[in-house]
Amino acid sequence: LRNGRLPLQRAMILGRQLCEGLAAAHENGVIHRDLKPANLFVEKLTGGAEKLKVLDFGISKLAEASSQELTRAGQTLGTLAYMAPEQIRGAVKGNDPRLDLYSAGVSLFLMFTAKRPIDAEDTVQLLQAVLEKPPLTLAQAAGVEFPQAVEAFIAKALQKDPTRRYQSALEMRDALLQAAHDAQVDAIAHFSSPTGA
Repeated sequence: LRNGRLPLQRAMILGRQLCEGLAAAHENGVIHRDLKPANLFVEKLTGGAEKLKVLDFGISKLAEASSQELTRAGQTLGTLAYMAPEQIRGAVKGNDPRLDLYSAGVSLFLMFTAKRPIDAEDTVQLLQAVLEKPPLTLAQAAGVEFPQAVEAFIAKALQKDPTRRYQSALEMRDALLQAAHDAQVDAIAHFSSPTGA
């Protein structure tokens, strides 16, 4: 993201891979709890294709601790701008994959726009904004129009109420693929630039 927002197709392909990576972890009872772009690594494959890998499952090692301990650890170690509202409130019970799905939504928003959906001047304002302020739309953040299907996809990922969010990484992946289809974007192929960069 050093060069600004990603092309829509590339962001959708990486988003699909992110959802699939989270699905594999969640199926094994592993919740990341601190998902953010710094923990996403894009590997260049032969021919210029790319593969996204999710790194640093450090906080997830606490998964066998009590819910209260998990919440305290998440508040201390999680990165505020990417944390789900319920994680900030300390209202998480057990291993809830929807924490990661909110964080994935914020990370994808950043890929699409090179901006975060919610930002603030300081920590206190950021906490309040994540809990109360509606996120920007992709168009508001980027200053360009996005297909309505992609806007709707990201809006659901960023719902403050976890019951209104995607309920699993595979559901989010399928919604992304449907949004890509509706927007006539190929999110199945491997993205490669002419230079392989």
